[in-house]
Amino acid sequence: MLDKKRHIPSRIYIAVSLISLIALLTCFLLSRGDMMSQWLFRDTRDTGMDFFHSIEYLRGRIPYEKFGTLYPPLANLFFYVIYRFIPLDVVGKWADTFEASISARGTDIDLRTYQAPMVVFILFVILCSLLLVMFCELLLKNRSEAKWVGFFAVLSIGVLYSFERGNIVLVSVILLLYFVLNYKSENKWIRETALIALAISAGLKLYPAFFGVLLIRDKQWKASIRAIIYGVLTVIIPCFAFHEGLDAIKIWLRVTFSFADSGSSKWLGLGFTNFLYMISHILDVLFGITVPDGCFRAISYLVVAIFLLHSFFEKREWKAVFEIVFALTLFQDQGLYVLSMFLIPLFLFLRDEDNLKKSNVVWFCAMVLLTIPFPYPVFGITSRIGCQIILNISVVAYLIELLIKGILKFKTFYTKKALNS
Repeated sequence: MLDKKRHIPSRIYIAVSLISLIALLTCFLLSRGDMMSQWLFRDTRDTGMDFFHSIEYLRGRIPYEKFGTLYPPLANLFFYVIYRFIPLDVVGKWADTFEASISARGTDIDLRTYQAPMVVFILFVILCSLLLVMFCELLLKNRSEAKWVGFFAVLSIGVLYSFERGNIVLVSVILLLYFVLNYKSENKWIRETALIALAISAGLKLYPAFFGVLLIRDKQWKASIRAIIYGVLTVIIPCFAFHEGLDAIKIWLRVTFSFADSGSSKWLGLGFTNFLYMISHILDVLFGITVPDGCFRAISYLVVAIFLLHSFFEKREWKAVFEIVFALTLFQDQGLYVLSMFLIPLFLFLRDEDNLKKSNVVWFCAMVLLTIPFPYPVFGITSRIGCQIILNISVVAYLIELLIKGILKFKTFYTKKALNS
């Protein structure tokens, strides 16, 4: 039976998403599509290439030695399965190096010009969209607004950006939704599948491993250990599908950490390190003050640790998940597709909170602003910069709230201690 109760936050999210979508489409229409590259990825010839390049890298089954791919072994196994759908006459025309594959864009050997890879990609988009809506409905317990919330979730900035890039982060998001939905199930077999879903999600994108905090928070100690074991297996077992064997792990880790430190404009990005570089850049431009950046990464990891630790003690599940998503977003700079992760705490919020109040309205606004398809180019900025500003303001506000709460608790503790002495 559908729940007929009025759920104000759900209706606000739907209304704001609709207005943003109409405004965005109007901008695209009036600019003849020119604004699209400011809202999505800047390279107009690179659409879907996280997906298509990853298929190319599996030819010869040496993705790490030959192409230095960033994806974990399980993700490359996923793309190897897709690779098997591609006809051999198409595979035989592919470029042999990373540089050559980049140059092949828009030519006759571009995968996007062939039927098989495009059909597989279209099926990937359709399946992800349907599963996202399905899990949204399950989490919202079939409320009357659930279908509309799911509809606009598919049109959120993180999801659309992931489709444009062809990134498999949505597979991780869907697996995390299954985990969040079932890790407390009374059925032990369903709970076990939830642990496997968490492990596979982390095996595909690594940072979803932060969601394991929910198991510790729920005092599921044995389940936490099994989840770690499953996670290790999702890294080790796929390596044997490639000729590099276990050496693939060493190469992958080296490439991953070297990529994290690359880039000339380090103040642009969603990681907390990028935020510190942005503050340093502003001080340098405006006042000529040079801030040493040697400790930026350590500070960034400290902030991530604060969010994760505080999530242990947060009573409300949606807010604990919100802190976990903050942590995985700030851990390292990633594409805007990572914002699709904010749909998970948003769904939980819409499930648990029927009204807005002082204790939740700010964070509801933050989740909405980080997910809606807001037309940032109208204000002369790219969506990447706009989302970075919103994320940074939200993080600073959250840290200030934690600091104030800590000071008040400290004051209350010593007041009681003084009265009792």
